[in-house]
Amino acid sequence: MIRRAIPLIARHTRPLRQARSFAVASPRTADLDEEEARRQAIRSALDKKTGRGWTDPWDLDELMDSRMEYDDLPDWSPDLVSRTSQERLQVQPIPPLTFLTQMNLPSPPPPSPGQGYTKVYALQRQRKQYEIVREQVEASASTRLPAIQALPSWEEKQDAVDELFEEIEFQLKASNQVLGMHPRFGEWVEKALEEYLQSIQNADLGVSTSNEENKDESQEGIPVFMDCYSDKDGPEQLVPSILHPLSINPRGTNGNMVEEWELAAHKKSKRIMIRHSTQKIANALIKHTAATVLVSGCQGVGKTAAVAAIVASARSSGYLVLYLPNGDQLHQNGFYVEPNPQKKGVFDLPIMSQRACDDFLKTHKSDMTGLNVPKGVIAEHLAKDQLQRLFRDAKDDSQISLSALLDFGRERINFAAPCLSVAMNYLMYHQDEKPFLLAMDEFNCFYMPSHYYHADYDPEVKKAIPYDCISIFQPAMEATALTGSSAPRIVKRGAVLVAVTESHAVTRATTDALINRAKELSAEEGTPFVHVEVPRLSKLEVEHMLSNYEATGVGKLRLDRGETVSNAQEVEYLRMVSGGIAGHLMNACMVE
Repeated sequence: MIRRAIPLIARHTRPLRQARSFAVASPRTADLDEEEARRQAIRSALDKKTGRGWTDPWDLDELMDSRMEYDDLPDWSPDLVSRTSQERLQVQPIPPLTFLTQMNLPSPPPPSPGQGYTKVYALQRQRKQYEIVREQVEASASTRLPAIQALPSWEEKQDAVDELFEEIEFQLKASNQVLGMHPRFGEWVEKALEEYLQSIQNADLGVSTSNEENKDESQEGIPVFMDCYSDKDGPEQLVPSILHPLSINPRGTNGNMVEEWELAAHKKSKRIMIRHSTQKIANALIKHTAATVLVSGCQGVGKTAAVAAIVASARSSGYLVLYLPNGDQLHQNGFYVEPNPQKKGVFDLPIMSQRACDDFLKTHKSDMTGLNVPKGVIAEHLAKDQLQRLFRDAKDDSQISLSALLDFGRERINFAAPCLSVAMNYLMYHQDEKPFLLAMDEFNCFYMPSHYYHADYDPEVKKAIPYDCISIFQPAMEATALTGSSAPRIVKRGAVLVAVTESHAVTRATTDALINRAKELSAEEGTPFVHVEVPRLSKLEVEHMLSNYEATGVGKLRLDRGETVSNAQEVEYLRMVSGGIAGHLMNACMVE
């Protein structure tokens, strides 16, 4: 049986052997040669490429073997700053709000279609394309116009102009193979030529057009930096006192502005770029006696810097500013919560309120002279026994000074929250002697589920206390009215400035709902509500920001001596890598 099976197995395996031998014997040299030729063509194409990433030396081994640390670098000095950066930068002290609104600043970049502004971006794109066509039309027509003007009769001139319209369109379409395929290309050429000929005719008649009159006024501005450093602070102080209580967050979540100051070698300079969005906020504060402003933008674009710049400028303009920069800490790290003794359904954060009283007094105690809070306003927030304790040592039973009220709350934690509520309510709705600005960053954190619980709100302690029921958050949330159908509560004199954050655990739906509500309120007539979108950095702003990094000694530009800012290709590479986002631009300047 075994012998009989062997031929059968051999008969079935013979075709496989034949196929295998045939496969080995089949020549594939032609295919291999084609594959090798294709690979060689790719290698040759890569060898011909130039620019960042292709011609830079690969110094990874030397970099990894180096034991040099950041502190081992040579000492930085202003003499290392290149002439390009010195001539480019414009640094001024903190400007008042009125002066800030009059600055000639560069226009913001076009909105990104990736952020949902597709129609606005398309409109801006068409305007830019039309400007390209207009410049080419004027350059081409200017060489032919003298010959047309020299013609003797009007009929000949008219025929020459008609020929000019036809020839220029065909000429420009031939030289612009991509733009010439646009459906509106012929319309743009005709419109640009009509405007140019009309301007020439008006110039001959001595008539000036509105475009010529506004030509000088619409010149592109130059970015300006405000320096918040003061000799009273000293180089050891990281954050200027005018921006108190702003401080660096141990978890690094309060924006890149403070981090930039910490990494800078120039310790006697605390600079903030004044941008078009900052100017828009200042315009809202100057235009309206009472205004509400919401600031939004993608992560790292400079929302914290915009709010800080307005806080510094407002304090320089005589505003009383209550600045709460760390909304994330307020909304979850308030230590404990307790019921308000006077208002049912309202709760207090004593420790956070005590800190706010202390911070407010440190920055504005001398500015509160002459502000006295009536007893009737105080009675709305303090219980009877607290009211008696407050006025026990007072010389006047009908009123108390604002500074004494806050000082009383700062020293006694049981009175901190009621005293802070009285101060905020008085400054926002009962006085108009001095403008008051309530500035809060990371404001969208207050619209997430609360972290505070109390049996007086829910006996089973399962439901969290809403943030609009907590006294320290109530004034700002009532003034913005970003949820519900109620209208914003307008302050008597001053403004409420809030900014959202993209760096914390806030749902996208929550932030988008707040921004959409802010856009609706800003579109309503007669409502002093302003929504400000902080855009990405423009190309000009990126160049000036890099020069500022070199001038202050940040990252790899610390000892650069102008090599980066003078290299247009390197500047464009950093702009591309960062996407025009200030935070990403600083990170790109940290590594080689």
